[in-house]
Amino acid sequence: CYPVVGCASYRGYFDEADARAFAAELAASGWDVAVEPVPTYSTLGWFDDPLPSTVAAWPLSQIAGLVFHELAHESLYVAGDSAFNEAYATLVEQEGVRRWLAQRGDTAEQMRQHQREQRQRDFLALLRTTRQSLADVFAEPRSREWKLASKAEVFAGLQDSYRELKRQWGDYTGYDRWFGRPLNNAHLAGVSTYHGLMPAMRKLLAQADGDLAAFHASCHELASLPKDERDRRLAGLLP
Repeated sequence: CYPVVGCASYRGYFDEADARAFAAELAASGWDVAVEPVPTYSTLGWFDDPLPSTVAAWPLSQIAGLVFHELAHESLYVAGDSAFNEAYATLVEQEGVRRWLAQRGDTAEQMRQHQREQRQRDFLALLRTTRQSLADVFAEPRSREWKLASKAEVFAGLQDSYRELKRQWGDYTGYDRWFGRPLNNAHLAGVSTYHGLMPAMRKLLAQADGDLAAFHASCHELASLPKDERDRRLAGLLP
């Protein structure tokens, strides 16, 4: 847990060596651990946050999405609720990019963005299936050894499924780095933090008839609730 932002489901480091040292401690205690790079960060409006030169080579729409995402955190942030915060910012990012491209009339980039979003939906669907398979394994009244062996089989199956998905994508390599390391529960949890509540956020936007101001107002109302009540309402919006 941290000052201002409260508890988060992840830890942030400026020094990769420090991050990996802490990860090694957790792994030695038997925890699943993931160390992931991030392109930038938000201080939630306390300081002027930098836009690193390392993103300069990105497509302009992805840079715009990054800015929309981090500015969304400045607009609304609930201490101690990472899943809500990241889903809100991710919805603002995706919808912001979609509308920005439409306003610019950049048809070619709109098509590329649509393709990126479709691949992401395929990726997330694959991970949801994997999470359910793991939940089924862990729910079995079997030995720890059996569960660990079954878990390894599930992750091996995930790699097989990705190879098939990649073939369907015409050998697109954009997710190779993500899949190119031994995966575990922590990697799945990290993705779920950002995308697990996205269906609820999209439902809120639909209920607002696509009006972003009304969507923001609904999210601010949810943010004002105790976490258990907020979770209950969001769960009611999930399929």
